[in-house]
Amino acid sequence: MFAIRDKRDLELAYELLGCLKRSQKGKEDKIIELKRSIRMFHSRNASSNTRIVKDEGIDGYVVLIDLPEYLNNKEEAEKYFEDKYVMHSRPSMFGCTGQAFTRWFKVFGCVGKFYAYHCVGYDV
Repeated sequence: MFAIRDKRDLELAYELLGCLKRSQKGKEDKIIELKRSIRMFHSRNASSNTRIVKDEGIDGYVVLIDLPEYLNNKEEAEKYFEDKYVMHSRPSMFGCTGQAFTRWFKVFGCVGKFYAYHCVGYDV
């Protein structure tokens, strides 16, 4: 089984899954095993404060995040989000690095609580 210990391993697992799907012939068992490893990682690290609302395939995804209740205003919530969730890709002289990065985000309040939409893209 493919050991996924952190986000970098998870990124590699998704890249490998994409490669296996493109050359699927005779690799069904490996695809199933890799998908199980990915699901196990997500279930171990699942937090009830996030859920994917749109899957854009290889281009990324949009996730809805429940921000902590102690945040008092939108500016504080945006600062918290930027510190904790925003991802920047590092420049590389090679193209298609597979790095995850924040494409956009929107923080909003609803019923006395703050939420954020976070759109994540991949450098592919």
